[in-house]
Amino acid sequence: MIKHTQKIEINADLNKVWFFLMHFSNSLIFDKFYTKIDLPYNYSVNENLIFKVYAKYFFQLNQYEAKVKECVPPQSFSLNIKNNKKYGYQHQKNFTLKQAGAKTILIYTHTGTFNSLIMNLLI
Repeated sequence: MIKHTQKIEINADLNKVWFFLMHFSNSLIFDKFYTKIDLPYNYSVNENLIFKVYAKYFFQLNQYEAKVKECVPPQSFSLNIKNNKKYGYQHQKNFTLKQAGAKTILIYTHTGTFNSLIMNLLI
């Protein structure tokens, strides 16, 4: 199992940060392994949204299906990202926003697994 958590202080209002995060084609591409986000035309972020993510792990480009698991505007949302391969990287991203005066605290958690102890250690 791979787990990474970051607490990021952003010099912007909570609603501005939320608005940026809801533009998945811009905000999700900051994952260093993602190469492309394929969203439906005029998408709306809610618990029914399903879209494609292309990611390169271990020099291999794979297509994943991403689904919004939870969306509580403007406080939090989470995504499940999966593919059908036995050792494909199945992962979840959680974003939580908290107002701190004129700033916003973004708590980002990424958890996932390749279903292989060796592959999990290499990333």
